[in-house]
Amino acid sequence: MSKKKLIIKIIFIITILIIISSIFINICIINNAENKLYTADNAPNMQVWLILWAWVIQNNTKLSDVYKDRVDTAISLYKSWKIKKILVSWDNGDKRYNEVEPARDYLIDSWINSDDIFLDYAGFRTYDSLYRARDVFKVKKVNIITQEFHLPRAIYLCEKMWLKCVWTKADLHKYIAEDRNNFREFFARVKSFIDIAIDKKPKFLGPEVNINWESNAFKTSS
Repeated sequence: MSKKKLIIKIIFIITILIIISSIFINICIINNAENKLYTADNAPNMQVWLILWAWVIQNNTKLSDVYKDRVDTAISLYKSWKIKKILVSWDNGDKRYNEVEPARDYLIDSWINSDDIFLDYAGFRTYDSLYRARDVFKVKKVNIITQEFHLPRAIYLCEKMWLKCVWTKADLHKYIAEDRNNFREFFARVKSFIDIAIDKKPKFLGPEVNINWESNAFKTSS
């Protein structure tokens, strides 16, 4: 066998192994999420709700459908006293793009107490958001509300980071980019697996902001 053919064969084998490994990782992460998802109606009480990032549109002023459904689901839980505090964690790494403040404004316009809203400007990825929730905001228990396509990855990361979480679906309707979201998640799950394996640090950590207090008027689930 020539050297060129040997190299091609090795590359082919490595490629096949990567594909098989990626499929196996996705299957494991998705299967792990079975029977762990709540709806807004049956979600248990938790002290903190973490809003994971999504897109804003129209010059950073309007929430995308995916984003808005997450926020609307949280508003419903807040008003039914199933959550007490809201940690908004999104991408504000570019001065021209801000995902955090439009969500805050939407929450306040929906009569959410501004004192119960906490902003994390460095939640560039789900991994960063959860890592910072644990190590910067000292969150111990959290309700993560996001779409079903995204929840398996969030569940996997929470469990590997030893966060006590519940996970609530925010699928209030069908989404135009649903196929694209599912395609992206395939690779994002593999990336999350690698991040956990190497204990990757977030892009930013920063000073601690402890929001994990208990209130006599609000009891978290055990």
